[in-house]
Amino acid sequence: MKMAYIYFNDLVEDSANVNQTLNMVCSFAKYTAIYFLSSYTGRKRLRERLEFFGLNQNFNYIQLLISLSTKNKFFELLTRCVFCIQALIVLRYLNIQYIYTRDFSFIYFISYLPHFLRPKQKVIIYESHTIYHKSSSKVSFQQEKRALKVPNLFIPISNGIKTDLIKYFDIEDQKIHVAPDGVNIDIFKNISDRNLLREKYGINNAESVIIYSGTFKKWKGVEYLVKAYAKLVNIDRCKNTRLILVGGSAKNIGTIGQLIDDLHID
Repeated sequence: MKMAYIYFNDLVEDSANVNQTLNMVCSFAKYTAIYFLSSYTGRKRLRERLEFFGLNQNFNYIQLLISLSTKNKFFELLTRCVFCIQALIVLRYLNIQYIYTRDFSFIYFISYLPHFLRPKQKVIIYESHTIYHKSSSKVSFQQEKRALKVPNLFIPISNGIKTDLIKYFDIEDQKIHVAPDGVNIDIFKNISDRNLLREKYGINNAESVIIYSGTFKKWKGVEYLVKAYAKLVNIDRCKNTRLILVGGSAKNIGTIGQLIDDLHID
């Protein structure tokens, strides 16, 4: 079995999004031949990305001659269209059976093509990370409904997304398999002293630790976690609890930091 993994993204970002994508590609490549189609990054830069996330390249990387631009709606639409056209041309020449993608714009682009121009591969698998018309102003319900007629199989990362796929789009249950995001435990195997971070951040062994890792964007609900923590530490038996937030952009960190100040918590 051979498979193409397609995702148009800026691979130079130090983001959970890129981390998940590269881990998925490397994991699939342990079991089958993988062709990774993505934006132009450069092979040296890709190696740096893989090393940053503790990975080794074990897949075929096909870098398309376009980089994602999100400066404005027009340029984003243009770069996504050019990427999709190039991807379809490459797919014509690859001897593969399956297409796996988490790229909504790719399946939306395909939905407008006549059948003779669509990929010759019979199975398209879509990894769903969100219901876009509910989480993004860029996508309407009708657009999402149209796009989701393209995949043959769906891999949502949560049961909630599976429920919404059935509820809003009448996707058949047997076409859906939930596969929650995991963690690459290989990068933690060589940690000899598990108390290093406790010592670094002054957390004693008597304290319980809650850790959130990911983006601080509003739809993630980090502010609710902070507000809940503010109530938690006022309960006597929970006073020895520390909340650690890992991730976020400078803008979002500033917003959460202001909330922490307003709530007068450490």
